[in-house]
Amino acid sequence: MSSAKIIQEQTIKAWTNAAQSCSQALTENAMHSQQKAIERIVEANRKAFGILTWDFSPFKMQPIAGLSALFPAMPDALSSKSTSRRVKQLKK
Repeated sequence: MSSAKIIQEQTIKAWTNAAQSCSQALTENAMHSQQKAIERIVEANRKAFGILTWDFSPFKMQPIAGLSALFPAMPDALSSKSTSRRVKQLKK
């Protein structure tokens, strides 16, 4: 009877250790995968920011006329120096 009990205890101990080891390995794998995913997201954001901050000066980007009404802090594209008929109509 005592041999059967020892075998039973050792079997339970082995199953418990295996389950704990498996759980620990899965946790470490999940943490590693999460870290790699975050690194990829950071790298993608860095690249996107680099694209957004690319020098647009050759294109001479200008604000769109009339946006100052919607966004008062934004300067209007229609300067007082402009002489085109269309611009004068938009100013009215």
